[in-house]
Amino acid sequence: MSGSVNSTCPYCGVGCGVTVTVPRGGRSKGGRSKSGRSNGGRSKGGNAGGGHDKGDLIAVSGDTSHPANAGRLCVKGSNLADTMTDATRLKVPQIAGKEVSWQQAIDHVAQGFSDTVAEHGPDSVAFYLSGQMLTEDYYVSNKLLKGFVGTANVDTNSRLCMASAVVAQKRAFGEDVVPCDYDDLRSCKVLVLVGSNAAWAHPVLFQIAQARRQTGDLKIVVIDPRATATAREADLHLAIAPGSDLALFTGLLAHLDHVGALDQTFIHAHTNGFDQALACATQVFSDQADVAKVCDVDAKDLDAFYRLFTQTEHVVTLYSQGINQSARGVDQGNAIINCHLATGRIGRPGMGPFSITGQPNAMGGREVGGMANTLAAHMDFDAHSIDRVRRFWQAPAIAREPGLKAVDMFDAVASGRIKAIWIMATNPVASLPDKDFIAQALAQCPLVVVSDCYGDTDTVQLADVRLPAQGWGEKDGTVTNSERCISRQRRVVTPDFDARPDWKIVCDVAKAMGFTRGFDYSSPSQIFAEHAALSVFENTGERLFALPDHVGLSDEAYDGLNPVSWPMNGRPFADRRFSTPDGRANFVVTPPALTSPVSQRFPLLLNTGRLRDQWHTMSRTGLAVTLNQHAPEPRLDINPQDAEALGIVADQLVSVLGPTGSARYLAHVTESVKVGQVFAPIHWTKAHAGQSVVSGLVPRRVDPLSGQPHSKQVAVAVQPIKDCVWLRGVLFDSAQITALRDTLGQESLFWFGLSGKGGWFFEVASDGIEASRVFSSLVQCLHGDDWVDFRTPSLHRRSMSKGQQLVLVLCQAPGRHLLPTHSQIVASSTPSQSSQDELPSAPWRQLACSAQSIDTSPQICSCYAVSEARIRKSINEGCQTLMALGEVLKCGTNCGSCVPELNRLLQMSEPAAVTPKAGLPVGGIG
Repeated sequence: MSGSVNSTCPYCGVGCGVTVTVPRGGRSKGGRSKSGRSNGGRSKGGNAGGGHDKGDLIAVSGDTSHPANAGRLCVKGSNLADTMTDATRLKVPQIAGKEVSWQQAIDHVAQGFSDTVAEHGPDSVAFYLSGQMLTEDYYVSNKLLKGFVGTANVDTNSRLCMASAVVAQKRAFGEDVVPCDYDDLRSCKVLVLVGSNAAWAHPVLFQIAQARRQTGDLKIVVIDPRATATAREADLHLAIAPGSDLALFTGLLAHLDHVGALDQTFIHAHTNGFDQALACATQVFSDQADVAKVCDVDAKDLDAFYRLFTQTEHVVTLYSQGINQSARGVDQGNAIINCHLATGRIGRPGMGPFSITGQPNAMGGREVGGMANTLAAHMDFDAHSIDRVRRFWQAPAIAREPGLKAVDMFDAVASGRIKAIWIMATNPVASLPDKDFIAQALAQCPLVVVSDCYGDTDTVQLADVRLPAQGWGEKDGTVTNSERCISRQRRVVTPDFDARPDWKIVCDVAKAMGFTRGFDYSSPSQIFAEHAALSVFENTGERLFALPDHVGLSDEAYDGLNPVSWPMNGRPFADRRFSTPDGRANFVVTPPALTSPVSQRFPLLLNTGRLRDQWHTMSRTGLAVTLNQHAPEPRLDINPQDAEALGIVADQLVSVLGPTGSARYLAHVTESVKVGQVFAPIHWTKAHAGQSVVSGLVPRRVDPLSGQPHSKQVAVAVQPIKDCVWLRGVLFDSAQITALRDTLGQESLFWFGLSGKGGWFFEVASDGIEASRVFSSLVQCLHGDDWVDFRTPSLHRRSMSKGQQLVLVLCQAPGRHLLPTHSQIVASSTPSQSSQDELPSAPWRQLACSAQSIDTSPQICSCYAVSEARIRKSINEGCQTLMALGEVLKCGTNCGSCVPELNRLLQMSEPAAVTPKAGLPVGGIG
């Protein structure tokens, strides 16, 4: 018998509701855990969950009652249960690498921050937070530093994804308000996706749009330099030159005026600054052909887009990191907003500029003021707001001016101005630009505190104090998604070690610093109720963000809180009144920048972004074997013409050089990127691929208004690396992963590794001398009892065992194409564990004869583990439609993330051979 708990997915900003199935019983009503957490949760089947062991977690599915997703769930959310493992968890507080009690850790952090403030002033300390945190965690962190320590040095990794959109919205509307919701995607007639690979990054939203497109009710336009999965599904794809979004939408404003498509009534009654914005646009672009030339797109395609926008009233422009992650990100956001203001397409159903959030609680962090340039509850550092928040918090030491934004904050750490920093639930050593600079800054900082769930992140390795935090499914709180909908994350499992929620850790440190009165909370519901009270405190309507219905919320009401959106009286700006002093929206002058950062030394433009099945720096998704199958290798997308000019072939190891560092990838030769452009994913870190961290290539260049890093058009050079010796192995002893990973990081030219079916799969590239050294180092670090060798003219296979237990199988070859796949290695190793004599010979020879039976093709559908070979076989056998493939294989019938790839395979006129060649390393790691 089982029941279920409704919660919210911890990944992207869609904020999907999830239903977690757990065993019945075990929950005491209104009880508290040792950390003071409410164990409650809105339930089905008579159980609200909250105190179950992780091993009892049964399944995660989409919550059919949640307004964001109505039961839909992408493959990452569907596999949440597989990430609830303790394998890489940080379990005990540590100081200088030694385990200590919680009280010792709390006292040490409190004393360190207090002493630093006393000696160097409040601005010598900082917090760096995360959109992965819950609103209650964010609220107390912001309150402690800004209200009681007296510094606004509180910033967040949302600075890396949403800061430019925030500033653009504040300039235009007077407040950080997203004026659209998901219902607009169901009622618009044209959906313009700008700088957004929504099919992979926000798959549930994209499936909502696709469902309407298939009925003929919607046209989808994608504006993106790459031919992404999203672009391949669009009615029109504008593959504009990187960084030309500003020119595209400034030109659109001029076009709207030229064809008489402006809403003059709305402009005159409800806006300011239109004449100046239009004058700038028409001065730069008097002719549509000029826009096409700057954007490097076909004039007919540009005209098709402009006509669609002009002639269709119900247009939603949904934009994401391709707009925000730019040195002109704020202006790009305002250029989009200008076009919607000019046509009066805002505040009404099915239309508007829609900034889609990257993280599950980026907006919740913005609501509480968890950014250095905001104070709290959508209030800034003006005198009235400072006084208002000071009185509400009863905080005489309140900060009186903005603090340092993320990049500036770590510059201050490097220069010694910041001497104590507390990093929560994020991995800046891997995610911030110029990773080596960030690592060096933290290495020399006198006090670095890190609260995290995972003990193997790049940032945790540099912490003086490590604090084990509770993760998704272990704690209670709220998050706000991209459409301003507040949802509950609920506790469904109990960790079998003493990890604590971030809000509790922060409050304990605050009390140890002497701030007992302001931080004596016993539950997250009390924090949320105070947050709601602050949102309405002396708010007479000038701020749309207000939660009047949640002031004084009881534990029981919080426990059963259903999803709710703000503003609670309807759609933002439906009354045509904006959050500016005069109630009018503002047009903003956005002159395009027509320069290119490439040079003779760095002739290619690097774009960065997400993969379909991974999230951020893979500390969570990398634990789920299913999610590691789709794109298991660090690859650089490069156009065939560039590859040929540089002497690069598919699967070759390449070095990418930038002004701040270098990285190494396997070459993926593809026409999805245009000539002169390359693409690398953001997810790889030193924990999974030591030399493939893309942030090492990104300079510390930011938008001057938002402080958001410029991560999308980075000038680089690419070089082939030749004459490598390749090693591919499977580690069967999970306790040895850290030792093996450390050895590979020290000894190899290139390596990567992820959890797979049956073991930890890794690959190494070295020169001949290094290959021997790698082998010797592995022998030393793994301490095996016996090594057995097996050789052929092109392959050297080594197997290590302890007694009868196989520990490691390592295969070496002079070319990567000569190596067996990981699945072949596992298949050859499994039957040999019972006999040392058979280990190197019989199974391997047997495998060599039966390799054709092992499917080594890439996994396309992660939900149902359907490979490309199975899909091709079904197509050849007569499955010529998505529906037919779904009926036979189930692929494409769950989250829909694989649909673009299924369509690609269906559209190929001559499907490749059904069974891949034996040993060809084209597949996943399963």
